[in-house]
Amino acid sequence: MTLKGKSVDMPQQRLRRLTSVFLVCVVMTVYNVITMDGPYVITIRLPQLYPWANLSMCAPRMLIRQTTNTTAVTDLLDVDETLPGFPKEIDDIMYNGTRLQAPPREILSVLDSIDRTWKFRPDAAEELRSALESNLSTSRMYIVTQNNTSKDTPLTLAAERHVEYKLSAVVAGRQPVSSPFSYKQYKTCNIVGSSGLLRGSRCGREINSGEFIIRFNMPPMADAFKEDIGIRTHFVTCNSLTVHEEYQDIRSMHWLRIFRNHIIRNKYGRSMIFTMPFNVRWNIRRLIWFQTAVPKARVPNRVVFNHPHHKIAAEKFWTDRGLDEKSFSSGFYMISSALSFCEKITVYGFWPFNMDRNGKPLSYHYSQTGPKDGGVNNTWHRMDREFVKLVELYKDGVIKLVTSPCVEHRNTSGVR
Repeated sequence: MTLKGKSVDMPQQRLRRLTSVFLVCVVMTVYNVITMDGPYVITIRLPQLYPWANLSMCAPRMLIRQTTNTTAVTDLLDVDETLPGFPKEIDDIMYNGTRLQAPPREILSVLDSIDRTWKFRPDAAEELRSALESNLSTSRMYIVTQNNTSKDTPLTLAAERHVEYKLSAVVAGRQPVSSPFSYKQYKTCNIVGSSGLLRGSRCGREINSGEFIIRFNMPPMADAFKEDIGIRTHFVTCNSLTVHEEYQDIRSMHWLRIFRNHIIRNKYGRSMIFTMPFNVRWNIRRLIWFQTAVPKARVPNRVVFNHPHHKIAAEKFWTDRGLDEKSFSSGFYMISSALSFCEKITVYGFWPFNMDRNGKPLSYHYSQTGPKDGGVNNTWHRMDREFVKLVELYKDGVIKLVTSPCVEHRNTSGVR
């Protein structure tokens, strides 16, 4: 072929195209560095399974995605574990490869029995609190602070443990000096999930009575729900998917206004917003942007980052105690963490099944109008197993687990 009167063969044309692609990659890399508030380092430790990988910076992303903890990802068989003090039938049902869509009668029977006689046991709660604190140091390590993470501190990602990330000096300096949980112990904490079980529960008044109230993933707090879920919030989680879908380009003024209106409309007040940017690589940039942008929305809320090393330690702690799954849900992880800074915990809206205790179909979230799967068939979590562990903690008097309407219990017993 010819170009401006000159002959150009195909190899030269192909080389020019490759050069153009390379230059685009360089420009995008520079852009990412600039928008991430300065230089940053991501280290990917590839296993010896691919010895050639260290020789090239262009290792296929597919291979990186398929490795974790220096081994190839495989479908692991469920490990059979038992819970002391539970009927063997529950162990047999819950600790196998089957995900339960409906609550089994054995679980319902156990809940009925516990509901009638439950009492808070400060000794049991303190024993678990001490074990958690000695293994996890929640008071110091739950969130990223200037005291526990400098710009040179490598952070191992919680769900990609072959990947390390180092904060830029700017991002490290933006974190709180110390954790707010290092000096504060709350008397009563109400942890409120978003299960459809809450719809019609009339638990709002009880939820509002807590000293410290925790919610998940920026939930809708419309007046239509206030009798069931309450209106107060002190600590709320927000994941990367919510930021992406609800606020999209959070750095623009348009989306900042949408975020500000969401905060005001849902009455989040001065609640702290808890995010997990260091779970997987794909969360990092967007959630760091989120922390940077929120102050520009002129709201009193502050975004904090979960420390991935704390989450890794928490997963080991509970795995050693019989809870086997790929990754904990944010709900179970929050309850585990709150045990370190709350004296008494009441849990609402945690229910992994598609129907309630009376067999009535449920939506996954209270704000949904129809059934929609979200938890039971989530391949990343085993929420049915988490629920068994919560029932165990309920049985032991460590937490109170509310799984039926609050008005019903006020009318029939003195437990609630």
